[in-house]
Amino acid sequence: MSTLKRLLDVRKKAKAKKPVFRRQDWHLRKKYGEGWKRPRGQQSKMRLKVAGRGALVNPGYRSPLDVRGMSRDGKEIVRVENMNQLQQVDGTNQTAIVSATVSTRNMVELLKHAVKSNISIYNVKNPAERIKEIEDTFKQKKKSEKAPEKKEEIKVEKKHEKKQDEPVDEKEQRREAEKLTIQK
Repeated sequence: MSTLKRLLDVRKKAKAKKPVFRRQDWHLRKKYGEGWKRPRGQQSKMRLKVAGRGALVNPGYRSPLDVRGMSRDGKEIVRVENMNQLQQVDGTNQTAIVSATVSTRNMVELLKHAVKSNISIYNVKNPAERIKEIEDTFKQKKKSEKAPEKKEEIKVEKKHEKKQDEPVDEKEQRREAEKLTIQK
């Protein structure tokens, strides 16, 4: 087994054992939150490493240096925001993460290029399906934008037709009949 695979296995086992580092008394006050802060109190049981009080952050929990920051399959992770950055990614040794600030139209272009050039995208499970979903939503938006205009035109036409036609409601017919009888 190569050293890279061995180190990835070591990291995987270490991450399974690694505790969740939470701030002291995180469960007592909601405003504290769960984020880590080093306990500094003189009487702090957590600082004194009393059993059952939660683990402190130590360098021993870090992953091996050679595989630090790599994906689970041992590829270097590269953040991509545009086509030029994606073209520089080496598909054999690197995997890309599409930035959250990328628009959906640009995302489609990036995913299509990644599929063609066999570049794995770390934050998209199946790029081909994702492309299809995005294009379907674009089509639905176009249909929904066109449809309301037609409905408004039809409503306007119906209003004009009602004004021109004779009264349809029973109350209006009675009123007109009463007017005719009064005039006679």
